[in-house]
Amino acid sequence: MKTNRLDGERLREPKTDAERSIAQLMHLMAIGPTSAWLQVMEFFGWRRFRNRRHLAALAGLVSAPYDSADSERDQGI
Repeated sequence: MKTNRLDGERLREPKTDAERSIAQLMHLMAIGPTSAWLQVMEFFGWRRFRNRRHLAALAGLVSAPYDSADSERDQGI
């Protein structure tokens, strides 16, 4: 497999917090350097989360409430 310069940059020893997060994500099955980089930059590159619920909401992992007149329930994810 041919490695380009950008992949070589991403595979070097992590020095910043973002690079460490990318390296951790790459340990998961089916997440490569490009996907890991994209996830870290999109979620943590410019946002600050107050708690894990805010992060889950951004990822779409929170339930959707249903509230209609007398009926209130959670619809799930």
